[in-house]
Parts: sequence; C-alpha cells; structure tokens
Amino acid sequence: MPNGKNWNRLADLVLRERQKARITQRQLADRMGVDVRSVRRIEAGQSVAKKTVAAIDDAFDLPTGTARSSLEQEHPPQQPRGREAVNRILTMTRDELFREAEAYDEVEPGAGDRWIRWVMSVRERAWEQEERRRTRAEQRHDAD
Repeated sequence: MPNGKNWNRLADLVLRERQKARITQRQLADRMGVDVRSVRRIEAGQSVAKKTVAAIDDAFDLPTGTARSSLEQEHPPQQPRGREAVNRILTMTRDELFREAEAYDEVEPGAGDRWIRWVMSVRERAWEQEERRRTRAEQRHDAD
C-alpha cells in the first residue's frame, strides 16, 4: 500500500459498482473517458492517475470524493452543501437515495444511515420552508 493508498479497496469498490450497473470494463472506460486499460488497472488493484480516480464517482453517480475516500481509507465525503446540492437531494428518487446511501456504506459501514437521516432532515426543512412561503403568499393574496 504505497503512500497509504489502498488500491485493492478501490478495486473492490469499482468492481462491485460495475457489476451492480451490469456494464463491461469497456463501457465503464467510456463513461469515465479513459482507456479500457485504466479500468483493468483499477480492478487489478494497480495505481492510476488522480483524474482517473475522480472519474469513478461520475461514472457511477457516486457522491463526489467517494472513490478517493475509499482509496485513502478515509471517512466518506462530507455531505454536499449549497443550493445546488439541496436541489439535487430534493429531486432524487427513493432508489437514487438508497443507491447513494449504499455508496456511503461501502466507504464506511453505517455512513449510509447517517446520510439518509441527514437527507431526510434537509427535505423536511425544504418542505417546511415551502409551506411557509405558500402560507405567506396566500396571506398576501387574501390581503389584496
């Protein structure tokens, strides 16, 4: 494990995600924008460039930083922040939410449950804000 990186752990993540997605190494390479040899290297537990590691997240629609965290054996990436992240969470389907939670669990067992609780609190706050906005709009309409 040179430089504290666990290439085998990353290989396990990629192989598991590729099998879940039911795609070939070539199809994954196309999604990642890399040569199929890079995918083979990853799945063999060999080192690849940083940009190749970063492309894994996009290829599987994983939270940004998941592949890097897996490689470096860190805790899962922090929850996304900002309006764009909130909008993404609000529009995710139930299946998408659970797939993302599974990705967090692959990095650290139990992280998916914590992520789901956080997502539900974000959604609840958004619904409450929307309800308050709607109530104020109705009150203004009634006052006119």
